[in-house]
Amino acid sequence: MISQKTCFVISPIGDEGSDVREEADALLWIIRQALEKYRFRVVRIDEIARSAQITPEILRYVRESALCIIILTGENPNVFYEAGRRHETNKPFIQLIRKGEKIPFD
Repeated sequence: MISQKTCFVISPIGDEGSDVREEADALLWIIRQALEKYRFRVVRIDEIARSAQITPEILRYVRESALCIIILTGENPNVFYEAGRRHETNKPFIQLIRKGEKIPFD
């Protein structure tokens, strides 16, 4: 069972050393600084022990976490999919996007 004080970060992650990874890591650090003082456990999927199939684990965190923070920067299809799945739960989420980028209408 996922802790009631878990914040799952849905984000593009990118390859180690890439610009995408550097930005994702920086945002993760900021989110942790903001939420850990409220005793949230902040988790991103690459930090979780991996099973043979990662998708069921992602969906479990999307469904069960108390809060999700969704990084829409870069129009990542996996992020959009997970955002839609979170929306189905009627649980709280926060969406972030880089200034100047637009969220696709459809």
